[in-house]
Amino acid sequence: MLLLMIDEHLVALVRLAIEERIFPGCVLGVIDSGGQDVRAFGNPTYESGSGVAERSIYDVASLTKTIVTATLLHLLIDEGRCGEVDPEIRTM
Repeated sequence: MLLLMIDEHLVALVRLAIEERIFPGCVLGVIDSGGQDVRAFGNPTYESGSGVAERSIYDVASLTKTIVTATLLHLLIDEGRCGEVDPEIRTM
């Protein structure tokens, strides 16, 4: 089994983003059938010095929910499990 690992270039990009205040911290993970590589970076907020943990929980913003929902809907359409025009889908 091939174990996917987080690339060190990606780690460098995350650290640079934190340094440039794009976000205060994050948890980055790759999980496959061979195992997992999960790493925590930065702090929960710019004011907090407590540090992010690998098991930190983040609030999912409304924009994130719509992106995930649209992506999953398109996957269902591609798989033929949902039609583009179903009776349950109504437009105003």
